[in-house]
Amino acid sequence: MVQAGGSHVTDPRDQATHPAPVLPFEAALVARGNKVDAIRSYRGRTGVGLRAAKDVIDGVETGETPIAPDDGVAQNPVLSVRETMPPPSMDEVALIRAGMKVWAIKAYRKRTGADLKTAADVMNEYEQHG
Repeated sequence: MVQAGGSHVTDPRDQATHPAPVLPFEAALVARGNKVDAIRSYRGRTGVGLRAAKDVIDGVETGETPIAPDDGVAQNPVLSVRETMPPPSMDEVALIRAGMKVWAIKAYRKRTGADLKTAADVMNEYEQHG
């Protein structure tokens, strides 16, 4: 951001001095190659700027950013979408029950930043196991 006098001013949201911990599902996104989704999720959850979120998520790859413990899920090498992604919201569940699965997937993607396959997997898992 450039100020009126030509001096450069940084967005305070881009300075994560004490970043919030990365959740296991966000680390799993990074491990699966969905770094953009991990950054989107982290930003949405914490409210930090793009640069700060990218730096934190980059730290997951290098081992510099700690991952929050979650009952051993982070140590499990084979994670299901139920373990790595947030559950559907009440509105998304209502859409599934109304037979509007495509709309539920769209809403889930918008809310979580998940890719299409992951969102569809979450909805399929919910349909099968409730």
